[in-house]
Amino acid sequence: TERMLEQVGVGVIEHAGEGGWRVELRDPPTRLDPLDFRVPGDLSSAAFVLAYAALGGVDPGGGGGGGVTVRDVGLNPTRTAFLEVLEAMGGRVDVDAVSGGPGEAMGHIATSSARLHGVRVPERDIPRLIDEIPLIAVLAARAEGVTTITGAEELRHKESDRIATVVQNLRGVGVTVEERPDGMGVEGSDAPLSGHVTTAHDHRIAMAFGLLARLPGNDITIDHPHAADVSFPGFWDLLDRLRKGRVP
Repeated sequence: TERMLEQVGVGVIEHAGEGGWRVELRDPPTRLDPLDFRVPGDLSSAAFVLAYAALGGVDPGGGGGGGVTVRDVGLNPTRTAFLEVLEAMGGRVDVDAVSGGPGEAMGHIATSSARLHGVRVPERDIPRLIDEIPLIAVLAARAEGVTTITGAEELRHKESDRIATVVQNLRGVGVTVEERPDGMGVEGSDAPLSGHVTTAHDHRIAMAFGLLARLPGNDITIDHPHAADVSFPGFWDLLDRLRKGRVP
């Protein structure tokens, strides 16, 4: 938003302040300049596609050989910590930066199936991946070892209490997980998972557990899969195409 305002002629003063980041608009103009630019894809949505490939959900017999490339995704550094965590877990992450026009970084992100391992997600990175925590928990369920997430108490106040909802559903499908006030510890396993997921009508819960539901050997049902339409219309159809190797 700060970059957008600067591009249309608003003087924006940004700096660290007490308790966070401070933004000041001094003498804003009465008119804004026109601007032509490309809108980057949403990384928080692209993350589900990348995670599905990393989990081995994409049929290697398709055109992508088991991998995917998501094009023209926003690479604002305040939003890319998910890629860092996926790479730390052993995921293959290849980023090809492209010009997104004025203001905002963007690029193509590729990944493919990998043997994942547990990590400790640094508390300092939580603000840059707060929306991806349910997805990281699902990745952790299929990683070797334990993944620890702390400093994410904000998740208690999202569309649902995402900490409690994620923990409840992981346990419900057979994953060993410890709930903590500000996060969780997830023990990974390659054993088949089965059970019913209660989404609390939360789109990110539905999509995250939808990845597990579409992996071979698992038998998982989702109570309100249509919750995904809030942020990702066509999500389930895309997963089905990827599962069959029909990489769009």
